[in-house]
Amino acid sequence: MDATTAFTLATGIRVPGQSEARAAWLGLPVETRDRIGTLAVDHMLQMFLLGDDEAAHRQPLRGYSAAEGEAQRRADNVLDELWHLIERALPELFGTETTGPAWARPADQ
Repeated sequence: MDATTAFTLATGIRVPGQSEARAAWLGLPVETRDRIGTLAVDHMLQMFLLGDDEAAHRQPLRGYSAAEGEAQRRADNVLDELWHLIERALPELFGTETTGPAWARPADQ
């Protein structure tokens, strides 16, 4: 199944795809989109610094365990902030603290 396409479960629940995510994204204030983008790039940078998915010559902190540990700590913190920011900003996709998203409820509810 293509992750870009919404799909419907046997229960009638329609799981959003990228077009729904994009529509929700475009509905955000510019400042929120900028903050999410900044956090996403920062997380990517910290993961690059860790070098887990990089060839040896592209591991800038290789051999510096304290720096690698700091990059991991920062990556974890940024991802946590990013997660909470996106979740709060897009209740149509993620629901609220007290309710799940409307799309996750069967049509007859």
